[in-house]
Amino acid sequence: MFSRYSCRYRLKKAEVWLIRFGNWLRKGKHRLDKWLTVGELQHAEKGIVRYVQRRCYSIEFSDLASGKAISHISNIFKLEPFKDDGVILRVQGQLQEAPLTYLQYTL
Repeated sequence: MFSRYSCRYRLKKAEVWLIRFGNWLRKGKHRLDKWLTVGELQHAEKGIVRYVQRRCYSIEFSDLASGKAISHISNIFKLEPFKDDGVILRVQGQLQEAPLTYLQYTL
């Protein structure tokens, strides 16, 4: 699905429609709204980020899940990665000194 969309927003919209369609199949036939909500788009983006991170940083995820320290040979070791609520991989490192919000720490 990622190679099909060149725009991040269109990818999020497609993800929302897939989630809606899956819910429609599971819960029965009820009317689907044609307008996408901000919450749905944020949920879809979080799912996309989670999927990409798990594919690119699977070793780091398994290390963090098991409570082990991330290997020194990891590309993101110096960024001091941590899991946000066990879902998304975020980084700290020198970003703690920058005037950024918590949401901008996403890798």
